[in-house]
Amino acid sequence: MAISTRVGEIVRIGDISSRGFPTTATLKKPDGSVATLQPTPHRSDLVEMEFTCTHEGTHELSYRHTTSGVEFDDSLLNIEVYRPWSLTQKFGEYGSGVGQLWDPWGVTVNAKGDCMVTDSRNNRIVIFDAEGRSKNVWRFDNLEKDFFPRQVAIAANKLHFITDGSRWLGVGNNHVVVCDENGRFIRSFGQQQLQNPCGIAVDSDKGIAYVVDNCDHRVQLFNIFNGGHIKHFSSKGNEKGKLDSPRYIALNNKGQVLITDCNNHRIQVFTADGEFLFTFGDQNESIGGLNYPEGIAVDTDGNVYVCDCSNDRVVKFDDRGRFICRIDSSQDDLRQPAGIDVTMEVLPKAVVVDYGNDCVKVYQ
Repeated sequence: MAISTRVGEIVRIGDISSRGFPTTATLKKPDGSVATLQPTPHRSDLVEMEFTCTHEGTHELSYRHTTSGVEFDDSLLNIEVYRPWSLTQKFGEYGSGVGQLWDPWGVTVNAKGDCMVTDSRNNRIVIFDAEGRSKNVWRFDNLEKDFFPRQVAIAANKLHFITDGSRWLGVGNNHVVVCDENGRFIRSFGQQQLQNPCGIAVDSDKGIAYVVDNCDHRVQLFNIFNGGHIKHFSSKGNEKGKLDSPRYIALNNKGQVLITDCNNHRIQVFTADGEFLFTFGDQNESIGGLNYPEGIAVDTDGNVYVCDCSNDRVVKFDDRGRFICRIDSSQDDLRQPAGIDVTMEVLPKAVVVDYGNDCVKVYQ
């Protein structure tokens, strides 16, 4: 068995059977040196371990239990450690010309590897290829009011769903635009239910679009095939399960709904039906704390990536909301990160909208 991680990330190995006896563990590093780890009791017969690797290469984690003075080897786990997160690409700049951006908010990576950026103040979607070159622009000039896009979600049938909100309260279209993969307008929905739609996520299997209504402090559910309204959940407040100016949304592989609860400085996790599960992040925490979180994405392992907007950073958590690492560095000059999407190659790749610098930055 093997797992992958990066230098500097917190690794947690949980639910290891101790068979009711004391357990010890060692980590053999690529240079042959060995570190002793101290497992933490989890339940009467389970322990878990937490550690950070500082070198690239294959590490060997072994643990054993002891009974009657005799040690018994339990397991061996290989850990492949790759280089730390780093900024590998940057594209876009302030302006209204080709390949330029003005107040970009969201980013979505399509199946071709293109980055679809919601260029809000230029009233368009700008599409960059995987090399960061401007490839196409989508405009919707026949709408009643100026197009003000916030996020794009792509369904399995290749339909694209774009939240079209308001720059100022009450002056936008406040609906969801549906178009094909070439940007041809098909229909819109949500005008009667939405005040200022921001984040959107699509569950193609269930046929549901989850739309975050920033000004109404709740999540609206729609049928992706006909735009019919299904239900909504949550309302304004700071109690668990309540939202205050929520921004973006992601769905994980457990069927859970994760929302950046911006003014409450936390992430709220719900079931697919809107029942509250748990929350993480706190403005007062130094490690793993959040200050007006915006964009959110989840990788195939369930790890959560959050644009910690007012702290000018992007942080990674595990599926239980425990801090793993910061993926950017202070030298990257990230200013008010707003949107994020994560794709999987050998390791996750994070595409981040740098709102304050009107550009997109890629971390690998």
